[in-house]
Formats: sequence, C-alpha cells, structure tokens
Amino acid sequence: MSEPTFTVNLTRAQAVALLVDSNNQRFPDPDSSDPTVTFFEDLKNWYLANPTDKATSYWAQIKDRHEGALWRTVHTADTAHDAAWGTLTNEMQRRGLRYGELAAHITDMENGDELSAEDGTRFRILAPGQEITQ
Repeated sequence: MSEPTFTVNLTRAQAVALLVDSNNQRFPDPDSSDPTVTFFEDLKNWYLANPTDKATSYWAQIKDRHEGALWRTVHTADTAHDAAWGTLTNEMQRRGLRYGELAAHITDMENGDELSAEDGTRFRILAPGQEITQ
C-alpha cells in the first residue's frame, strides 16, 4: 500500500511561515521519523532553489556586526509597522536602543533609512518590491 500524495499551492509568504513554524518546532524535527518531515524537507528545498531578489512583503531585517554577516529577515508582515514591532524591536532594545525612541527609529526605517546600533548591528525594513542587497 502506497502513501497518499497531494499537491499544495503556497505563496512564498506561506512557505516562509511554514518553515519558520517548523524551525520553532511546531512541526516535526527534520531528523525525526515522522512521515510529515518529507513535506517540510521538500518545502525547504523549493525555497532554497527559488531565491527572490525582491522583498515580497515588508521585511524587518538585521545585519549582525561581525565581518561577513548577511542581512537576515526576522519578521515579515503586510505593513511596515507590523513587520517592525516584535522581533526587530526586541533586538534593537537588546543592542542598547531605548524603548522610548523605537517609534521614531521605526518611522525612519519605514522611510528607507538604515539604523545602526552602537555595537555596529544594523537594522532596516524592506518594502514589497524593494531590491534585496547585502
């Protein structure tokens, strides 16, 4: 008896959300023997094989201070405000930025500015369709 198969059509945002959830262990660990792991491995392989050169939604990104660091997306959302508040602002506070100043910094980043913390960590928000640069 063979396993049932099905086709799932996902947007890039949905694929990213599933991969984030699987990394947060809401779904099986890729090393487990659970049969649903195959789905996530296929999804991850598709995502890596289909890179994008433009943001598909608002992307909150961080570039760590060490040499060779790349921009990494910490949150995506339908609005810049929603993308910024949460993981990005938590990281900003961890690196010494004051809570009372975050709203002004977010507004600046919504307008295309990059923010640098004193330790050299950089923050930005990409708008949909904006070119991804490293």
